[in-house]
Amino acid sequence: MVMTGVPVLGVFITVLMRLQGSWAIKEEHVIIQAEFYLNPDKSGEFMFDFDGDEIFHVDLEKKETVWRLEEFGRFASFEAQGALANIAVDKANLDIMIKRSNHTPNTNVPPEVTVLPNTRVELGEPNTLICFIIKGVRKGNAAERRGPL
Repeated sequence: MVMTGVPVLGVFITVLMRLQGSWAIKEEHVIIQAEFYLNPDKSGEFMFDFDGDEIFHVDLEKKETVWRLEEFGRFASFEAQGALANIAVDKANLDIMIKRSNHTPNTNVPPEVTVLPNTRVELGEPNTLICFIIKGVRKGNAAERRGPL
């Protein structure tokens, strides 16, 4: 029996993931192409990143490639039109998803806040509130503050 189409793709992806999971594929460097489009802001971003450092991004308003370091543009090139085409596809896909969701916006949920004052709070009287952050996010990872102020 010959497999074609989607099942072949599934088998291929499974094999690749198993190789990576078994550390048969080792990467020394990582290059990332990131792109997105926002609505209703009508803005987006297209950029290339190498090992966590930006190589370039495309200025969507000026329709040109902006190199992080001028030297990069001397030995490499990137046509901004390719990025603009990708952003146009992103915009079209977003419009389709918005229509499929019946234009239902996400509801904003206000954060829960608990205030524990040292003294009794009287309405209309000036109060001092001192905030201390004990847990936050640093570089995408949760970080907890340890020790005194």
